[in-house]
Amino acid sequence: MIAGRHLGKKWEPVTRDTYVRALRNFCNWLIRQDVLKENPVLKLEAFHLDPFDPYVLTPEECRKVLNLCQEKHFDVLPLLSLNLFCGIRPSEAQRIRTAANRRESNFDWEDKEVRFAAKKTKTKMPRVISMSDNCIAWLNCHAKLQLPVTNANHKWNKFLKDAPKELGYDLWPHDCMRHSFCSYLLREQEDLGKVALQAGHTERVSMKHYLKLVSKAEAKKFWNIYPEDLGTQFQVVAA
Repeated sequence: MIAGRHLGKKWEPVTRDTYVRALRNFCNWLIRQDVLKENPVLKLEAFHLDPFDPYVLTPEECRKVLNLCQEKHFDVLPLLSLNLFCGIRPSEAQRIRTAANRRESNFDWEDKEVRFAAKKTKTKMPRVISMSDNCIAWLNCHAKLQLPVTNANHKWNKFLKDAPKELGYDLWPHDCMRHSFCSYLLREQEDLGKVALQAGHTERVSMKHYLKLVSKAEAKKFWNIYPEDLGTQFQVVAA
C-alpha cells in the first residue's frame, strides 16, 4: 500500500511522504495508548523527493484552454475560471456553492471574493480568495451562475481529456492551471504573503516554486485574458 499501487495507481513521492507522515503519527498515538511498543514506520527507508518544477501555461495556451472549455465543456467553465484565475483546486471548486443567502454562498460579489470554510479546503484551513476582473468576466459567460455543477467530476475529467489535445500535448501537465495562477500572481503582485494566502500554502512554497517563472509582460497578458464577448461583464447573478 505504501508503494501506492492499490487500484492500479502509483503515487508520486510527495504523496507517499504525506501518507507516511500520517501513518507515523497514528502509530505514535498507538504507542501512547500502549497498543504498540515501537513505531514500525520508522523502519521504512526515507523517500527521496525529486526537484519540483511547476509547469506554467503561456497566456496563449490559457486562452486556448478557456475557449475550448467555453465551446465544448461549458458546464465546467466556472470551475476552470476559478482554478486558473483564483488558484482554487478543482476538488475545492467542485464544492463551491452559489446561493441568494450570503451565509450559504461561497461568493461575496460586492467584495469580489470567494470564501471557504475550513471544512471545504484541502488544508482544512479557512481561506478568502480575491476574484480578478477577468475571472469575473469568464464567470459571467453563464447568464445565471449556479454551483455546484451537477456530475462535476465526470464533466471535468472529460474536459481534461480534450485539453492536452488542444495544446498538442501527450499528457496534461499536473496541476498546471493552479501553478500558472501562482506564477502570474506572484509576478504581478511581487508579494509572497499575498500569494501564499490566496493559494492556501506558505510563503516558503511561493518563493521556492513560483518566484520569477514568468516575465512581467506575460503576467500582464495573463490578467488581461477576457472572453471575446464580454456580455454582462461584472454583473454576475448567482442563483
